[in-house]
Amino acid sequence: LTPYLQKLIVALSELLASNEHFFAIGGTGFKIGYGKYQYRKIRTDRKAKREYVGLHIIAGIKSKIIPYAIVSRGYEHDINFFKPLVKEANKTFNIQELYADGAYLSDDNFKLCDSLNIKPYIRPREDAILEKFGNPVWNKSIDRYMQDLNKGVERRYTLRNNVECTFHMIKSVFSDVLRHKTFEGRINELLARIVCHNIRCLIYSYFNEDIKFPFELKVNS
Repeated sequence: LTPYLQKLIVALSELLASNEHFFAIGGTGFKIGYGKYQYRKIRTDRKAKREYVGLHIIAGIKSKIIPYAIVSRGYEHDINFFKPLVKEANKTFNIQELYADGAYLSDDNFKLCDSLNIKPYIRPREDAILEKFGNPVWNKSIDRYMQDLNKGVERRYTLRNNVECTFHMIKSVFSDVLRHKTFEGRINELLARIVCHNIRCLIYSYFNEDIKFPFELKVNS
């Protein structure tokens, strides 16, 4: 069932391929039982995160559409999913800018974005080296973020909040608790929620006149 759900997620997102060019990437956790703390309260506790299932997505800034999603064990680090998310989403969308927090900061991620002509806005961590000798891709990417800091209300990096908004949309409508007992079942349960979320995004885009469906309703008189 899992590969079919993944294909359905991609197929639903394709309808907005010409509308979305700016994306944010992020990860969150879903509880596997009631009575646990909210994920934001234990997100730095590796032991506590074992009781959660991780969801990693790349989401459109305007429509909140999700072109690709990966489900993992709760303790797996976000940086492991940057490359597959970006590569898969870029097959359908022409990604121009990408926003991510410090968890995704790495030389390899910058190089991937550069090879795909994507402008990354990834927040440097406090211990990050801001300039590396002989590494123009790293230096250009860090410099882009630093220059963005001076733009005030016009900052591009603040668009990253849209991925958090996407997580809130999913959890508030479909709950942040998973009901299946097996990990495979939880994967499919989460992916099914992404399918439903994408359908909601398409409905909103349709009524907002961002897209038109390739069919007409004919009412018999």
